Amino acid sequence: MPELKRQHGAKRGLQTQGTCRSTVLGRTARNSLALFISQAATALVTVLILPLLTRYLGKAGYGLYTSIYAFVGTCSILGDIGLNVILNREIAKQREHGSRLLGQTLVLKTLLVLLFLVVVMTAAIACSFGSLEWLLLSICALESGIRTYANTLVTALRAYEIMGYETIITLLDRACWVVGILLVVWLDLGLVVVFLVFL
Repeated sequence: MPELKRQHGAKRGLQTQGTCRSTVLGRTARNSLALFISQAATALVTVLILPLLTRYLGKAGYGLYTSIYAFVGTCSILGDIGLNVILNREIAKQREHGSRLLGQTLVLKTLLVLLFLVVVMTAAIACSFGSLEWLLLSICALESGIRTYANTLVTALRAYEIMGYETIITLLDRACWVVGILLVVWLDLGLVVVFLVFL
């Protein structure tokens, strides 16, 4: 009888391990598919939008558009400095403290975003931007700041391995981009509204 019990216990242990393994594999497959859909949607929307913007804005308008985004993008590294990577790692290790870790990261991100805005505006003053450039720069910097917070929340979702929510958010965001740009081109709303679409 003891031998039978040991065999039965070993069999149940193997079944439990098999179930856990299949659960992990299933979750990994779902999350990988969700990330693939998000990245594919972003790539597809970019391919659709860029030719429209290039044709609509012309050389001067598209040149200004890319210059503003390049200007802000250069400074935007101040909005992260690796915090999202650290947050992902720490939540994965301490899931029970996830909300506290996320809150602390958002506080640090707020300080970094403020520093980022100061640097952007200081650089803009040094470059003697005109009124239109200032307006576009302000919209673009605001968008960058908002996306910094959004990326932090997405990082938390990834740490908890629930990428499905990220996919839904990404698809809605990219759909708004497409609809917004189509309306801008159709109604001829101008460069400022192009920047507002991405806000």
